[in-house]
Amino acid sequence: MDAAHPWAFRPDAVARRRPFGDRYTTFLGAVLIGYAVAGRGFAYLGVPPLFIGEVALALGLVALAGASRRTRVVEGTTLRLLVGLIAWAAVRVALGFPTWRLDAVRDGMVVLYGLFALVAAGLVLEQPERLRWLVARVPRLVWALVLVGFPAHAFIQVFEVFPVWPWANVLIVQTKPGDLLVFLAAAATVVAVGFQKPRPALLLGLTVGIVGLMVVSRGGMLGFVLGVSLAWLWKPAGAGYGRFVYVGALVIVLGLVVGSSGIQVNDGAREFSVEQVWENLKSVAGQSDQSQLQNTAEWRLEWWTKIVGYTVGGAHFLDGKGFGINLADDDGFSIDDEGSLRSPHNSHLTILARGGVPMVAAWLLLQGLWLWAVGRAARTARLLRLDAWAGFYAVCGALWLAAHVNATFDVYLEGPMGAIPFWTVFGLALAGTRLQKTHPHLLDDLRVGGPAPSAGPAWSWAPSADVAAPYPPASSV
Repeated sequence: MDAAHPWAFRPDAVARRRPFGDRYTTFLGAVLIGYAVAGRGFAYLGVPPLFIGEVALALGLVALAGASRRTRVVEGTTLRLLVGLIAWAAVRVALGFPTWRLDAVRDGMVVLYGLFALVAAGLVLEQPERLRWLVARVPRLVWALVLVGFPAHAFIQVFEVFPVWPWANVLIVQTKPGDLLVFLAAAATVVAVGFQKPRPALLLGLTVGIVGLMVVSRGGMLGFVLGVSLAWLWKPAGAGYGRFVYVGALVIVLGLVVGSSGIQVNDGAREFSVEQVWENLKSVAGQSDQSQLQNTAEWRLEWWTKIVGYTVGGAHFLDGKGFGINLADDDGFSIDDEGSLRSPHNSHLTILARGGVPMVAAWLLLQGLWLWAVGRAARTARLLRLDAWAGFYAVCGALWLAAHVNATFDVYLEGPMGAIPFWTVFGLALAGTRLQKTHPHLLDDLRVGGPAPSAGPAWSWAPSADVAAPYPPASSV
């Protein structure tokens, strides 16, 4: 037999290209870190009117289409309800588009960003190794928050200078304290459950950031506390209580040390002290002695009461006011002549005001089903000593609940900075409840002190024997 010509085509010599889903997973990971550390500044990355969030969604839908051809993505009550809610909101947006144009689309994204949950679930159900890849890189997000996120925010607050994007009057890094505390709740849980080694410098950085941000954000403070509390309930059985106690003790000690320093923040409106944190907590319940905090709470409660009045007990019970109308102007709570504020500082009441009682009921049911499904999976993981899965759910739960609480006091889920991370975690956790049944040891070696990987490095895209298990059967998730 003649030898093959040296220039002959050999299929085995052609390098295999990474699937689009793999490349999009890498891109999505970078997007999540960008939103965490740069916030609104990162959201303005792009060419107007096409910014990074729109690009991520468009590419994500392409990845979802590919995943849907290879595996069942929309399966179970929770994801089916999400699809129905998205379709419902899309119809309402379409009805408002002839009148309000792009404002209708913009307002509808408070629900339509839920597409990221389907994208995230599709990515990891198609190839479970992608979930390992994402979880293995969560420590990078923790360090990014400690080294870039909080320091950049503090620098801007102190010096009030930072570069801006040339096409918009927006700082390249522009974050809110509450948004950062949502990510810090997840970051603290990452350390507590063992996905990141608790190095002293890292713990100190987390503590300084948590205490500093709690002073200036009531919603973020409450979200952090409740988010970490849920993570504590879902934590791995083998994680113990020590790491949660360490973080809490460091927060208290640092607060006591600086409590008498007299450091002023927010142009002197608040003091960096334990007393200020206490005032923030009391203001959430409407009992603060500080007039600034009390007035802000009263302004919100007055608007929220009006929304409940014209929906739950009024003419907009079934349909709300729709997507596109400026609620601040129409309800009489505008803060300027430019209409910069469009929705109340409460994402849940935004859905009530725009979609009516049936839509907010579907929204609350969706979140309740997620909590039940993921909480049940976390309990099962604890009982079976699948510590890595329990830790994964704890991190997801911390961000999920912290985001919900922060969204109760701010325009959070209406924008990509909060919505894209929230919905991504929403979808990953639901997909995890299915993968846990067929890939119980998928994440084991990613925890500090966990068993060594059975085959291949943690970052490899190549499916191992564990990943090659048959697709999970239908579930009630």
